[in-house]
Amino acid sequence: MRIESGCFRQVLLLGPWAIKVPQTYSWKTFLRGMIANIDERRVWHKWPKSLQHRLCPIIYAGAFGLVVIMPRLQLLFEGELAYAFPTKSAFDKAIAVENWWIPVERKTDSWGWYKGFVVAIDYHELGE
Repeated sequence: MRIESGCFRQVLLLGPWAIKVPQTYSWKTFLRGMIANIDERRVWHKWPKSLQHRLCPIIYAGAFGLVVIMPRLQLLFEGELAYAFPTKSAFDKAIAVENWWIPVERKTDSWGWYKGFVVAIDYHELGE
């Protein structure tokens, strides 16, 4: 098992799974981690089924944002990211799909390989 840390969540990499749980540095980071999990689940569920191949699937999302489980993917290397999205306009075009916009950043740890496709693995809800 390996543990990676983000701003508000930890990702436990266990066999074929990536398990996202809130950080426990403080109650604020814990709550923000819960919100990040809830937001990711909401994006996955409202995203059109025909376009879900652009997002890493959520296998399980627990109540109250305490856990999200996804397949463990190989992250893009910097060169792969630059090849997939060589310019800001290419990136903007890639994340705008049939009037849907993938809310994800252009950085290597936000993208991975899933069944031969480059998919977003750290996506979030747009502000409401």
